[in-house]
Amino acid sequence: MAGSGTTLVECKLLGRRAVGVHINSNAVMVARNRLDFSYAPLDVDYKVPEIRTSVGDARSLDLIEPESIDLIATHPAICQHHPLFSQPRGRPVKHA
Repeated sequence: MAGSGTTLVECKLLGRRAVGVHINSNAVMVARNRLDFSYAPLDVDYKVPEIRTSVGDARSLDLIEPESIDLIATHPAICQHHPLFSQPRGRPVKHA
């Protein structure tokens, strides 16, 4: 889940390659807009990293080549079937 692109922006600032995937195309457009800036740090070794964004389901990351990245940070899809979000309002949620 790329969300609004905050983590992707931090990757750009730190010179780290990143892939942002979100199921909502509007969120991807927001992330792309937030990434559209020039950055010239004082670090002479800084190289502009590759930042990719894509509309898709983060549970299926077939657009990423095997052995090509070191870390994937994602968020589970929130839906009506998730136990934390399927409780009627006003009733406590029991955690397993």
